[in-house]
Amino acid sequence: MRTIFIIFLILVLAATSSFSQFLSGDCCTCYAYEYGSQEDFYRDSSIYLIWNRETGDWEESSFSKYTYSNGRLEKTIGYYFDKDLYQRNESYLQIKNPVPGENSLERLTYKWNKDFQNWKESSKSVSYYKDDHKISHSINFKFDENACNWEYNTRFENLIDSENAATSNITKKWDKLTGNWQVNLKNLCTDDLTNLKRTCFTTSLNVKTGAWEQTRKTLYQYNTNMRVAEMFLYDCDKENNDWKPIHHSKYEYDEIGRKIRWFSWSYDKKSGEEKPSGNQEYVYDDHGNNSEVLSFSFDKTTKEWTVYRKQINYWSKLTETKSKEILSGTLTVYPNPFVDHTLLSLTGITNIKKIELVNLNGKLVRNYYVDDPLEELMIEKNELMPGMYIVKVYANKIYTGRIVIR
Repeated sequence: MRTIFIIFLILVLAATSSFSQFLSGDCCTCYAYEYGSQEDFYRDSSIYLIWNRETGDWEESSFSKYTYSNGRLEKTIGYYFDKDLYQRNESYLQIKNPVPGENSLERLTYKWNKDFQNWKESSKSVSYYKDDHKISHSINFKFDENACNWEYNTRFENLIDSENAATSNITKKWDKLTGNWQVNLKNLCTDDLTNLKRTCFTTSLNVKTGAWEQTRKTLYQYNTNMRVAEMFLYDCDKENNDWKPIHHSKYEYDEIGRKIRWFSWSYDKKSGEEKPSGNQEYVYDDHGNNSEVLSFSFDKTTKEWTVYRKQINYWSKLTETKSKEILSGTLTVYPNPFVDHTLLSLTGITNIKKIELVNLNGKLVRNYYVDDPLEELMIEKNELMPGMYIVKVYANKIYTGRIVIR
C-alpha cells in the first residue's frame, strides 16, 4: 500500500511540474506539423483533397508549399485548384521573419490579386518574446489601402501567475480617436494541479452599459502527459443565469503521446442534446512525421462517420546545405492537361532512383525505373483513365507534381 501511495505521489508531482510548464507556455499541443518528429525533417508541401461522391474519387482543392531558412519555416505559399482550367492558382503568401534588433517574430500575409496579377497586403502580426522565450504580447495590424501603410488593430497580452496556478490574457482594440489601446476582452484561467484541470472564464465589455460581463466558460481536462484529453465550451445563459453547453471535444493519443484521433460534438440549442459534429484521424510515417490527416462527417441516416477530406503532407530529411542544393531542381510537366502523352522535365534533379505515378486514392498505377542522370521522361496515357494523377520523383528528396489526362 505504501509503495502504491509513493508511485501515486510521484505521478502527481510529475504532472504538477508539467502543468507548471504548461502554464508558462512551454508545453505545446503541436503534433509533427511544421518540422516533423526530428529537427532534420522538413515538411515540403501539403495537398488537400475533397471526396467527390458523384465520381467516387478524390479531387484536389488546395495545395501549400513551404520553404525554410536556418532551420526555421520562412515562407508558405497557398494555392487553390481551378477545376475548369485544371491548374493551381496562387491564393495566399505568408512570410515569417525575426525582427532585427528585437526579440520578436513578424508574420506578413498577402493575398493574390487576380486583376493586377500581384500579391496584395492582407494582414500582419508581430509576436514579442521575453528572455525566457515565452510570448509576452502580440500585435495585429491591418493594411490601410488609402494611406498605403499598416495600422494597429488588436493587441494580446499574456500574464502568468505560477504561484497561484493562474494565467490570464487581455485583448485590446486600437482606438484611432484617442490613440490608445482599449481593453475589450479578458480571459482568466485557474488550474487544479491535482486533478489536471483548467477552468477559463471570458468576460467582454458591454458597449451599451459599460459593464464587464461573463460570456463564456471553457473547461480543459489533461492527461498525465499534459495533453488535452477533453474540452468543454459553455455560453452564458443570461435568462436562466446558468452556463449552456455549446461544444465538446475529445482527443486520443498513442503510447508515445502523438495525437491520433479527435472527436467533437455540438449541442442542440432547444433540447440541449449532444450531436456528433467532427472527427479527424492522424496518420504518421515510419519516421514519426504526420503524413495524413483524415476528416470525417457524421451521416445522420446511417449513424456512421464517412471521410470527406484528406490532407497529405510530404516530408524530406535535409540539412540546410542539402536543402539549398536540392531545392534548386525543378519538376515541370508540359503539356498539362494532355490527351495522348506529356513530357516530364527533371531539370537540376540528381540522384534519381525511381519515378511513380499514383492516383488520388494513393494507389500506385505505374512505376518507372530510370538511369540517373535523366533530364526528361515521356509519360503516355495508354491504359490510364482520364483524371488527375500524382507524379513522385524519388531522388535526394521526393519531388511531387500532378498530371491531368483529358
